[in-house]
Amino acid sequence: MSETSKSLEPAKLFDWRFTTPLLLRSTMNPINSSLLATGLVGIGVDFHLGPGPVTTLIFVLYLSSAFVQPVMSKLSTLFGPRRIIQAGILIMLIIPGILPVPGLR
Repeated sequence: MSETSKSLEPAKLFDWRFTTPLLLRSTMNPINSSLLATGLVGIGVDFHLGPGPVTTLIFVLYLSSAFVQPVMSKLSTLFGPRRIIQAGILIMLIIPGILPVPGLR
Protein backbone atom coordinates (compact mmCIF):
# COMPACT_ATOMS: atom_id res chain seq x y z
CA MET A 1 0.00 0.00 0.00
CA SER A 2 1.25 3.47 -0.76
CA GLU A 3 1.46 6.31 1.74
CA THR A 4 -1.48 8.12 0.15
CA SER A 5 -3.86 5.18 0.51
CA LYS A 6 -2.75 4.62 4.11
CA SER A 7 -3.50 8.22 5.06
CA LEU A 8 -7.04 8.04 3.64
CA GLU A 9 -8.25 4.98 5.55
CA PRO A 10 -11.86 5.35 6.76
CA ALA A 11 -10.86 4.67 10.37
CA LYS A 12 -8.55 7.68 10.31
CA LEU A 13 -11.07 10.02 8.65
CA PHE A 14 -13.95 9.38 11.06
CA ASP A 15 -12.40 9.09 14.49
CA TRP A 16 -14.14 9.87 17.79
CA ARG A 17 -13.50 13.63 17.55
CA PHE A 18 -15.62 13.74 14.41
CA THR A 19 -18.36 11.29 15.30
CA THR A 20 -18.99 12.30 18.94
CA PRO A 21 -20.55 15.71 18.16
CA LEU A 22 -22.67 14.12 15.44
CA LEU A 23 -23.93 11.46 17.82
CA LEU A 24 -24.65 14.01 20.55
CA ARG A 25 -26.55 16.23 18.12
CA SER A 26 -28.59 13.27 16.89
CA THR A 27 -29.40 12.39 20.49
CA MET A 28 -30.36 15.90 21.58
CA ASN A 29 -33.05 16.49 18.92
CA PRO A 30 -35.40 13.70 20.12
CA ILE A 31 -34.79 14.70 23.73
CA ASN A 32 -35.74 18.29 22.88
CA SER A 33 -38.91 17.16 21.08
CA SER A 34 -39.96 14.86 23.91
CA LEU A 35 -39.41 17.61 26.49
CA LEU A 36 -41.56 19.97 24.45
CA ALA A 37 -44.29 17.38 24.05
CA THR A 38 -44.25 16.66 27.79
CA GLY A 39 -44.29 20.34 28.72
CA LEU A 40 -47.21 21.29 26.47
CA VAL A 41 -49.79 20.19 29.02
CA GLY A 42 -48.17 22.20 31.80
CA ILE A 43 -47.84 25.27 29.58
CA GLY A 44 -51.52 25.06 28.65
CA VAL A 45 -52.65 24.63 32.25
CA ASP A 46 -50.45 27.42 33.65
CA PHE A 47 -51.53 29.96 31.03
CA HIS A 48 -55.16 28.73 30.85
CA LEU A 49 -54.83 27.94 27.14
CA GLY A 50 -56.45 25.29 25.03
CA PRO A 51 -54.63 22.93 22.68
CA GLY A 52 -54.83 25.34 19.72
CA PRO A 53 -52.87 28.25 21.21
CA VAL A 54 -50.33 25.90 22.81
CA THR A 55 -49.76 24.19 19.47
CA THR A 56 -49.31 27.62 17.90
CA LEU A 57 -46.49 28.31 20.38
CA ILE A 58 -44.64 25.22 19.23
CA PHE A 59 -45.32 26.05 15.58
CA VAL A 60 -43.78 29.50 16.06
CA LEU A 61 -40.78 27.94 17.82
CA TYR A 62 -40.07 25.57 14.93
CA LEU A 63 -40.75 28.23 12.31
CA SER A 64 -38.37 30.68 13.95
CA SER A 65 -35.66 28.04 14.32
CA ALA A 66 -36.05 27.14 10.63
CA PHE A 67 -35.42 30.80 9.81
CA VAL A 68 -32.66 31.51 12.33
CA GLN A 69 -30.47 28.44 11.71
CA PRO A 70 -29.37 29.46 8.18
CA VAL A 71 -28.87 33.05 9.31
CA MET A 72 -26.67 31.97 12.22
CA SER A 73 -24.74 29.68 9.89
CA LYS A 74 -23.98 32.62 7.61
CA LEU A 75 -23.02 34.81 10.57
CA SER A 76 -20.70 32.12 11.91
CA THR A 77 -19.07 31.92 8.50
CA LEU A 78 -18.52 35.69 8.53
CA PHE A 79 -17.52 36.23 12.17
CA GLY A 80 -16.43 32.78 13.32
CA PRO A 81 -18.36 30.19 15.31
CA ARG A 82 -16.71 31.01 18.63
CA ARG A 83 -17.83 34.65 18.52
CA ILE A 84 -21.39 33.66 17.58
CA ILE A 85 -21.60 31.13 20.42
CA GLN A 86 -20.20 33.67 22.89
CA ALA A 87 -22.72 36.28 21.70
CA GLY A 88 -25.54 33.76 22.13
CA ILE A 89 -24.42 32.90 25.65
CA LEU A 90 -24.18 36.60 26.50
CA ILE A 91 -27.69 37.22 25.17
CA MET A 92 -29.04 34.28 27.16
CA LEU A 93 -27.44 35.70 30.32
CA ILE A 94 -28.72 39.26 29.79
CA ILE A 95 -32.32 38.65 28.61
CA PRO A 96 -33.58 36.93 31.81
CA GLY A 97 -32.35 39.88 33.85
CA ILE A 98 -34.30 42.33 31.69
CA LEU A 99 -37.60 40.45 31.42
CA PRO A 100 -40.13 40.51 34.25
CA VAL A 101 -40.59 37.33 36.26
CA PRO A 102 -44.21 36.18 36.65
CA GLY A 103 -45.24 35.93 40.28
CA LEU A 104 -42.72 38.47 41.60
CA ARG A 105 -44.05 41.90 42.51
